[in-house]
Amino acid sequence: TDVIHNEREMIKPYELDIYVPSKRIGIEYNGLRWHSEEFNKDKNYHLKKLDLCNSKGIKLIQVFEDEWVENKELVKDKILHLLGVHNDKPKIYARKCDVKEIDKILTRDFLTKNHIQGFVPSSIYLGCFYHDELVGVMTFIKEKINGYWNLSRFASSNDYLCEGVGGKLFKYFIRNYDPKEVKSFADRRWTLNSDNNLYVKLGFQLESTLKPDYRYVFRKEYGLKRIHKFNFRIHTLNKKYGLPLTMTETQMTNMLGAYKIWDCGLFKYVWKGT
Repeated sequence: TDVIHNEREMIKPYELDIYVPSKRIGIEYNGLRWHSEEFNKDKNYHLKKLDLCNSKGIKLIQVFEDEWVENKELVKDKILHLLGVHNDKPKIYARKCDVKEIDKILTRDFLTKNHIQGFVPSSIYLGCFYHDELVGVMTFIKEKINGYWNLSRFASSNDYLCEGVGGKLFKYFIRNYDPKEVKSFADRRWTLNSDNNLYVKLGFQLESTLKPDYRYVFRKEYGLKRIHKFNFRIHTLNKKYGLPLTMTETQMTNMLGAYKIWDCGLFKYVWKGT
């Protein structure tokens, strides 16, 4: 496959770290420090690059440094999949698989290996098995309103090319739990086509596009890792570091040497029962 490094013509004045002309796909590696507000990368910086690429008919993948450092093989696998570069992995068809409910421990082990965001505690854990081997997991969180759910995680095994596993797991859930509505969120950095993806194939509709959100880069205490903003609330910082409550969150975090780093937002998808 043809590859251009540091491409500077497609989205002037910005450059693309990697561009694959035959696929019209760009890949950006976002170093945490250099892509944070410490170096003036504001809340629209990454989204602006995404929108510029989309306006030129280019699909852009953006990888954060900690994703690469912590999940290198998984990131490689996702990029190859998005490029449509199929390797010689054995193929598994959902019709030859069985679905059953599994426990949290098995789910955690599988998602840690096969999902870039890892495990999240959920209400229901479903597993798809091929000859007793777990090859797919889908999890759901029960909402406060009866019949409303959140599809919180889906992953298939990176050791295989799994055909139809997501559909089989979701059909099991619909058949056994009869939901009124299911929502889910897709990261725009990895979901390259809002109209053609797993959610759409499962019968979800795009309800809204959420604005970019931020985490923090705080190298002094956490190293090269994005930390959830929940850990940087004013009262938390006041209690932990003794900073006065008269300061804003931004004033506190900047004093500590912690800086915001923004994503590209999310797609919100919703499935509605009949």
